[in-house]
Amino acid sequence: MRHLLPVALLAALAGCDFIRQVNNTFTVTLENRTASPVHILKPGEDFDQANRLDQGGLRTIQFLVGEPGETITFRVGANGSVFQQVTCMITDDTSYPSVVYASNGTFCVDW
Repeated sequence: MRHLLPVALLAALAGCDFIRQVNNTFTVTLENRTASPVHILKPGEDFDQANRLDQGGLRTIQFLVGEPGETITFRVGANGSVFQQVTCMITDDTSYPSVVYASNGTFCVDW
């Protein structure tokens, strides 16, 4: 128990960047805010049941921690066809990022 205090103190002082570096990954939440099912694809993914999101559906994916300025492009589609994409940029403040597909577009949130 004694060794946890220094780690907790370092985490508090360094903020979420410390936690991201320790875990070496960060989580991105993908969300469908429309009435129709869609696929939200991370880089390298093909259309599959695992990336299909029904109305209000969520899924989380992991990425290796990137450097500020790096980008990740997500594609949105249905029936095997991509109809939108969005490119999100990692920043110093990226902590709990999400990609949201809504009736008015696809957005990077909290990047």
